[in-house]
Amino acid sequence: MLILICGLLHIEVTTDRLWDVLRAVAETIRQPGWYFHLVGEGRIYVVMPHAIFFADGADDIAFDSIIAYGMKQCGIHPEQLEIKGLLANPYG
Repeated sequence: MLILICGLLHIEVTTDRLWDVLRAVAETIRQPGWYFHLVGEGRIYVVMPHAIFFADGADDIAFDSIIAYGMKQCGIHPEQLEIKGLLANPYG
């Protein structure tokens, strides 16, 4: 079971539906500056407009790629992309 968080929205997703949900969210997010994240089983999934990323706790390269994409492609401020800590606390 993974947990999808966006603001006050909290949705649980079973692993067999994970990629269907991620694709649907990636296609639905239209505005730059928004992202969703899912946390579960030691991995974080980050969904931005037309992009899906994932990283494990020790994968600094993946986290750097997610942050760089969010800043450059979506205009998200770096302080809003402190996503590594979300593995320990999905609610930020």
